[in-house]
Amino acid sequence: MKDHLLSKRVSVAIQKRLRQGWCRNALARDEHQSATRHSDPAAVQWCLVGAMHLECERLGIKNHNRIYETLDYWRSPPEAFNDATAKDVNDVIRFLQSITVPDKEKQPNQP
Repeated sequence: MKDHLLSKRVSVAIQKRLRQGWCRNALARDEHQSATRHSDPAAVQWCLVGAMHLECERLGIKNHNRIYETLDYWRSPPEAFNDATAKDVNDVIRFLQSITVPDKEKQPNQP
């Protein structure tokens, strides 16, 4: 089960991004609520997967698939959880917190 947990560093980065702005049905949205790329400088809101991609890039994590698989293990698919199941950003934050383990407990091969 520990293989399916996020490091605190990654989880906190994603949570911070989502607290800045959260959206549904698009990886990211600009100030006019138009869908955009997660890495677009005009983006002001991100979904769970968009925030994951952006923060992985920012943290220099090249294997986004590994982290996506962790999210998918618990909420398959994570896009559906973000877009339909979650009531609000707090649900998404609680989900991330529930699958986070302190960095010192992570094994070297975990995201």
